[in-house]
Amino acid sequence: MDIAFDEDEFEDLDFERDHANGNTAHRSRNLTEAERLAIYAALLERSVHGRLKGNTTTRVAEMLQVSRYQVQHVWRRVKECRAQGRLVDVRSRKPMNCGRKKKKQVHLSEVLRVPLHKRTNI
Repeated sequence: MDIAFDEDEFEDLDFERDHANGNTAHRSRNLTEAERLAIYAALLERSVHGRLKGNTTTRVAEMLQVSRYQVQHVWRRVKECRAQGRLVDVRSRKPMNCGRKKKKQVHLSEVLRVPLHKRTNI
């Protein structure tokens, strides 16, 4: 039994397969420290008395080819540091909050003080 298919049907299938995930969110990459400092410098250059005009974050994002949300996040961190009276620190917080956590050192004498029925994992 021979079945004849139209070429157009195959083209439609290819189009659907290629664009099936067209509406998935794009994850932005992590910025390097140099990129964060460049964003901070560009925003600081364009700020007037610590305030930004209209679409400054969009322009800086286009200029440095990063997401507008990343630029806004850096500026938010700048404002937080200034409000707390600290030096501006735009470095990533990821090195402090990821990776394997260090184990606490527990002395055997402390374990013996805990009743047996209340002990779980050390």
